[in-house]
Amino acid sequence: MSFVEIVLIAITLGVDAFSIAVVGGVCFKEIQLKQRLSLILHFGLFQLAMFLLGGCIGNTVLHYIQAVDHWVILLLLGFIGGKLIYDAYHEENEDKLQEEFFSEKNVLIMALATSIDALAVGLSFALINEALMFPAIVIGIVAALMTYIGIFLGNAFSKIINEIQKIQVAAGIVLICIGIKIFLEHIEIF
Repeated sequence: MSFVEIVLIAITLGVDAFSIAVVGGVCFKEIQLKQRLSLILHFGLFQLAMFLLGGCIGNTVLHYIQAVDHWVILLLLGFIGGKLIYDAYHEENEDKLQEEFFSEKNVLIMALATSIDALAVGLSFALINEALMFPAIVIGIVAALMTYIGIFLGNAFSKIINEIQKIQVAAGIVLICIGIKIFLEHIEIF
C-alpha cells in the first residue's frame, strides 16, 4: 500500500477525533496546554494502538466487537453530548464544565469511541498481509495533528461567537450526531 493511500486512510480515521477537538475548541476559549496535550496524545495514541490491536486479533474476536461497537459509540458520544446540552442550561461555572470535559475519564471515553474504526482497519491490513507498524504510526500522527488543528479551528470559531450557551448546545448536538452517524454506518443505513 502506498504512503498516499495510508495517509488517506489515516485522515478518514481521524475525522471523528477532529470533530470532537473542534467541539472542545469551540466550547472552551481558554484551553490549558495540559488539556490540549491530553486530547492530542490520547486521540493519536488510541488510533495507533487500536489499529495495531486490530492487526493482532483474529477475525472471530473482531466479529464480536463489531456486533456492539456502534451501540457503544452511540451511547458514549450521546451521553457526553447530552451532558454538554444539559450543562449549558444548568451549569453555572464554565471552568468546572471545561475541567469535566477534559477529565481523564471523558478523554479516555472519547479517544476509545473515536478509535474503534481503527481496530477494524488494522484487522483488514492484517488479513491482506500488509505491514502494520508504519501505517499505525502514520495513523497516530495524523489523528494527533487533526486533533490539534480541530482544537485550533474550534478556538478560532468560538472567538467569533460570544454566547457560550448556544455553542455548548450546538457542540452537544454535534457529538450526538457523530454517534448517530457512526451507528448508522455500522448498521449499513448510511
